[in-house]
Amino acid sequence: MTESSSTPPTSPQESQSPTSAPSRTSELRAKFDSLPKDVRTYLVIFGILMALLVVTVAVAYIPHLPSTVNVAVALTIAIIKATLVVLYFMHVKEATHVTWVFAGSAFLWLAIMIALTMADYATRNDTPGQIPDVSHPSIGMLESSLAPR
Repeated sequence: MTESSSTPPTSPQESQSPTSAPSRTSELRAKFDSLPKDVRTYLVIFGILMALLVVTVAVAYIPHLPSTVNVAVALTIAIIKATLVVLYFMHVKEATHVTWVFAGSAFLWLAIMIALTMADYATRNDTPGQIPDVSHPSIGMLESSLAPR
């Protein structure tokens, strides 16, 4: 038996030619594909959550955007992120129908609480940072009821 004696490459340029070298993207893709399916899913969801975080912060810094639009966008993104966390990290996606009912009722309760909070906020007449008018009759009644006798 004869063996061919070849010398190992002495420099990195000799070890891989530019045409046969896999690109960095294909190397990362191969590593990603070699991970277990659950880990890949978690990483994809994590990436989506981080992208939504960047979108939330970016929208907050848009000048001249009405605060109602800013709040609506932030709440919409928060609901999307909460849904992703519940479905994938809390494993509701693969759960029984009873779990879906309880998770859905929790989101329904959250929607009711947000609707009630927004209704309260929309019906207020005071401006944040503004000192209330003490000549208002309701404030005068409040002061008289709190005064020592």
